Amino acid sequence: MSLITLFILLFLSAFFSASEFAFVAANRIKIEMRARKNNWPARIVNGFLNDSRMFFSTLLIADTIT
Repeated sequence: MSLITLFILLFLSAFFSASEFAFVAANRIKIEMRARKNNWPARIVNGFLNDSRMFFSTLLIADTIT
């Protein structure tokens, strides 16, 4: 049971770290152009880009909890 929990927490930590890296490496111009064409995932990411402090603080808290 504890080994399964360890793997789940390790996976979640990797997921949050990868999300942070992908956010930093994202091409903001392409995301903005896609958001203007009503691409709903691009609109969501663009919202995160506009309020990046909230996004980063949420990711860091989630990574710390896991």
